[in-house]
Amino acid sequence: MSRSTPGVTRAPVNEWVTEFLRFTLFHEATDVRATESFWNEVVGTPLDDIIQKPQLKEYAVVGKWQDKLLNIQSQAGRMDWYFASAGNPEQAPLRYIETAETFTNLIARWQAGIPAISRFAFGGIVSLESPDANTAYRTISNYMNFDLDRGECSDFLFQINRKKPSRVINDAYINRLTKWNVVHSGKMIFTVSEGKMVALQVPESVGFTCRLELDLNTSPDYSGGIPAASIVDLAKEMDSMSREIIAHGDI
Repeated sequence: MSRSTPGVTRAPVNEWVTEFLRFTLFHEATDVRATESFWNEVVGTPLDDIIQKPQLKEYAVVGKWQDKLLNIQSQAGRMDWYFASAGNPEQAPLRYIETAETFTNLIARWQAGIPAISRFAFGGIVSLESPDANTAYRTISNYMNFDLDRGECSDFLFQINRKKPSRVINDAYINRLTKWNVVHSGKMIFTVSEGKMVALQVPESVGFTCRLELDLNTSPDYSGGIPAASIVDLAKEMDSMSREIIAHGDI
């Protein structure tokens, strides 16, 4: 568990920059596809790109939602929603709280049409810039239950899954998989090529970053099914858990 030592300072949740967020729905429906008609019904803004590979049962639609990039992909038994910066260098960084709220409200627009769901996942990547390696390692130590000495270690990567019972779905557990690391890299802009999310590095932006990858998902051990009416509440529950992790670290 992360430390509660007096004097340990952690950044407010909204100082963490959102690289992207993702919803994933696993289902057994045969007619749920990321098509132009689906986009028009759920999102309603102009489309930028449409990818269709019927022989592989893979579809993708890409466009903007509130000046952010939205990419919806589908394949047999699965649909993924990705939400990221639109790649405008003049656009302010995406802060976690506002981005997550916007994304959750968006999936609520589809709630009436959601098929029977077997599993649901919410995830993404958030990051916190540091001026140098020493600061980055001191910062990420505040989210762990141990100290990291930059003089003695490098290439830090810490991954763990801590389950919690869901308050929304009875008898279901939520996997809270987190991956913490310090990276020596640059800012990334996400765009779409052939229906897939592609990360591009911003020139002259190389530095050190504390990075947290979140993957919250209903446990595959649960076989009771997830009612469509519960999806928005489940998404909000996972968002709340994510905020708690971003705020307090490995808890």
